[in-house]
Amino acid sequence: MLLTKFQHSQAISRAASRMLLLVSAILLASPLQAEKKALPSDPRALYIYPVGGQRGAVAEVQITGQTLQGTYAVWTNSDSLRGQVKRIEEIDEVGDQPYAIGSVPLSHRVTVEVEISPDAEIGGYSLRLVSPRGVSDPLPFRVSSEREPLILEDASRTGPGRPTQGQLLEYPVAVNGLIGRSLGGEVDYYSFDVDAGRELYFEVFFPARGKGPIPKMLLYLYRHEPSWVDPHRLRTLAFNDDPVVHEAGLFAAHGTVRRASLKHRFADSGRYLIAVKGFDDRGGPDFVYQLRIVDAESEEISADRSSWPLAHSDPNAWFERRFQVRVSPDRLQELSRRTVLQAGGAKGKVDVTGSAGSAGASGTDDAAGPTPEPDPLGAVSTHRLSGTSENVAEPALVTLPAILEGVIDRPGKADRVRFTAEAGQAVAVEVETPRDGVPIFVPWVQVLDQEQEVVFSAIYNRVTGNNVMLFRELESKMIYTFDRGGEYTLQIRELTTAHAGSEFAYRVLIRPQIPHVGQLKLEPDRLNIVQGQASRLTVTVDREEKFEGEVALVVEDLPEGVHAYATAVPEEARPPAFDESEKHMFRPDTQKVSITLMAEDGASTTNLPRMVRVKARAIVGGEMGPLIPVGVVPLMVVAPPQS
Repeated sequence: MLLTKFQHSQAISRAASRMLLLVSAILLASPLQAEKKALPSDPRALYIYPVGGQRGAVAEVQITGQTLQGTYAVWTNSDSLRGQVKRIEEIDEVGDQPYAIGSVPLSHRVTVEVEISPDAEIGGYSLRLVSPRGVSDPLPFRVSSEREPLILEDASRTGPGRPTQGQLLEYPVAVNGLIGRSLGGEVDYYSFDVDAGRELYFEVFFPARGKGPIPKMLLYLYRHEPSWVDPHRLRTLAFNDDPVVHEAGLFAAHGTVRRASLKHRFADSGRYLIAVKGFDDRGGPDFVYQLRIVDAESEEISADRSSWPLAHSDPNAWFERRFQVRVSPDRLQELSRRTVLQAGGAKGKVDVTGSAGSAGASGTDDAAGPTPEPDPLGAVSTHRLSGTSENVAEPALVTLPAILEGVIDRPGKADRVRFTAEAGQAVAVEVETPRDGVPIFVPWVQVLDQEQEVVFSAIYNRVTGNNVMLFRELESKMIYTFDRGGEYTLQIRELTTAHAGSEFAYRVLIRPQIPHVGQLKLEPDRLNIVQGQASRLTVTVDREEKFEGEVALVVEDLPEGVHAYATAVPEEARPPAFDESEKHMFRPDTQKVSITLMAEDGASTTNLPRMVRVKARAIVGGEMGPLIPVGVVPLMVVAPPQS
């Protein structure tokens, strides 16, 4: 048979592809594909199973990781949990990394008993292991209600070989499970019996940890309906009530991931199946979850829709660019505590009109300006919007600063207000979704001029991926300086115009820009300092709304013999972005500040972590602002490793 040139090239291509697949399979299966990676000197707790326990009970969990020999204590972030090390095993295994190439060598498995107080709050906690090498990184642990039996997944019943039976459950119930297979779409099936007319609520909690993609979980509700063609046929009755989205894009919920949940009223009595699987058919040792099945009228359905609600919120946490940030009349006062308000030309001043030296603080007038300026910390008016732009020829005129409240209760509704701005006036717009948020309710804010042309909107065209990728992202905060004075219109609507409801509530704050210290991110999450050596803390400072002041750091509660020193660190070289013309509207300037902690040769070793507190202070024109909590870091001083 004769082959054309095109057919010949196709045949060669197919043969090369088959050879490549064969070689890849051999390399992946070969134990000699790479040298065994060296273990870290610090203890690392990587995986935990099961991932939770019941209030008032004792839970036994296994923690797998690296350099965990000699572990003698369990440290928790709450007095409601007490841990005890039961046994330590040396292992020679690897842990799959579903979102990365390669695997992690595992050296130890530690069995721990966690005693949970009957008064413990329901929600997420963290556990750390303590050894002669120091304290480990945190692992998640969830406390569930004593009203619901907590059981373990029976992998022999939930696996893909038995989809029509599954593990039989009686509700209310909570199940600790694991999607263990890294690739191939493992699905865990659970069966239950229900009476006609009963409404049940299903939800699956999963921890969001690490710097990589979050191992998201999905829920499917099935009924077994065999046929003569397929005796194992399953009919899908329902899927996640809440959509699962990519980490980037218009519908991405920045800063939080919603857990999968499902509410369903059963028309017929019988046996049904609820299935848990990983998004994108992923899995691995960190794809742990806790499935919960209760009556839909249960009093213990959390209003927090995140994938891993915490039992106790972090008092040091500060966020600005999330739709969950509370917008209230006190917002300006909250921001003022993260800066120094000055009259005149100080770099950290509040600038109402955008002209140099124009702003006053605490109601004082600025002698350098042509006219007295309004107090930026004055009263914030609140306006309830109920009309639609289609039926209102002249939207209401509001005075800034102002909070706008409303509900997009029917598809296509667009709420509008008018306001006036002077040339050079710098404003900030913040959006809150107090009920349903992204990706259920996607609020889109636009500011229009008198010709109804868009001046700016909440959609950020972000260039990334070595300048070859464009993400359009919906933002909850934006800043803008008006080029010309006049009357403007702010419009808010649901992005798609197809969805609406009583839960589509919003609050929008329009206010003067207040240059201030924004989010402060502290790294690493723990420090183990060898006697006579040093380790570094780094704080990433968000300079919000063109804050140009200085930021001073202080470290408190250091162990005796450990000292803190300011540190200059070379900046990382980065190629210039292709187009960052909009970035200043949606992203703060950032700066890294480092502190080196040095332990003396004779510093005493610590048996348990010492909680070191890091605080910051804004300095503007030599004047100091209040102390701002940054975070708390567990620190241990350890002896040099034995050779």
